[in-house]
Amino acid sequence: MTIVDRYIVRTFLSGYLILMAIGICFFIFTGLLLNLDEFTRDTDLPLLEVLGRIVDFYGAKVPLYYSQLSGPMMTIAATFTFGNMLRNNELTALVAAGVPLQRLAIPVVVCSVALIFLWVVNRERIMPPIADRIARNHDDVLGKKADGVFARDDNNVIVMALRLLPEEDRMERVFFVLPDEKGTPTHLIEADEARWDKDSKSWQLTRGFQYVLAQDQAQSAPGAITKRAQSQLAISLSPEELALRQHSRWADYLGISQLKQLLASRNLPNWPTVNMSLHVRLTQPMIQLILLFLPIPFFLTREKHNVITAAGKGLLLAGSFFLFMFVAHHVVRDPSYAALVAWLPILVFGPVAVYQYANLRT
Repeated sequence: MTIVDRYIVRTFLSGYLILMAIGICFFIFTGLLLNLDEFTRDTDLPLLEVLGRIVDFYGAKVPLYYSQLSGPMMTIAATFTFGNMLRNNELTALVAAGVPLQRLAIPVVVCSVALIFLWVVNRERIMPPIADRIARNHDDVLGKKADGVFARDDNNVIVMALRLLPEEDRMERVFFVLPDEKGTPTHLIEADEARWDKDSKSWQLTRGFQYVLAQDQAQSAPGAITKRAQSQLAISLSPEELALRQHSRWADYLGISQLKQLLASRNLPNWPTVNMSLHVRLTQPMIQLILLFLPIPFFLTREKHNVITAAGKGLLLAGSFFLFMFVAHHVVRDPSYAALVAWLPILVFGPVAVYQYANLRT
């Protein structure tokens, strides 16, 4: 690594860290300013406990803010690095010394690959275990609201519960709706509590009762309902699978393995959304690299150039990329084209970034 490389790396990383700190602090400050009353609603709480709730709530949001800001801040830090060199005429001296302009981008690219790796670690290892904490709203800063579940298993059995506790393998206030061969609901099972038995792959019911429509029983009058006790029910949904379906509302916070596991299950109500989230997640590292390469060539020039003009051109191209990506990812919802839609921004703007970088005149 040359002296110039160390200078570029130091400028790039320091700018990135400063921008990330400012961006995360801005998100936290804005959210706290707009929702401070949610933390101070209980006037009897001591100041230290209020501060503890604030730290716990926004501490869980930091990985989310980092995930959202890392790519754009990496690009801004790179443009700031080369923009500063362009403004101080440092590029002219380096070109006169025989240094190719493409060579100057290599330290930034290497650092960016390392930062993208950290971004992947954050998305795959840090965010999924705390998805429930990240998804908390300001009106539930403690995360103690009843977290119910509504799902359908492979045999079209509907499961409803007031509260799901997957770490304890149980549900509270549970209802199961069982259909007949035609898919018509004919049986209703309710229980105060259901506990998962791993050996028998069934739910053990506490105070469980089954209600059966009379038309299924020849000796009963039509329209009558019979009731009998029931102690267990075997269905294909375990507590882990129910938790995944519950967290599918927060598909953007799950890891790739969890998304694939969700897509492999049947009767997932938001399957298209989860499918699109998976394909978008797979393309994010490449998208961040393309976003980095798009504005850099406007600053790496041997000619006298205005920094503001270069920044405007880079912002216009990067903004076009962002707009195209937003339209592709959020407007087209046909699951048949999910993979194509997710990769379309790369297919369109990837060659543009490569062409601009390869044709730098040195």
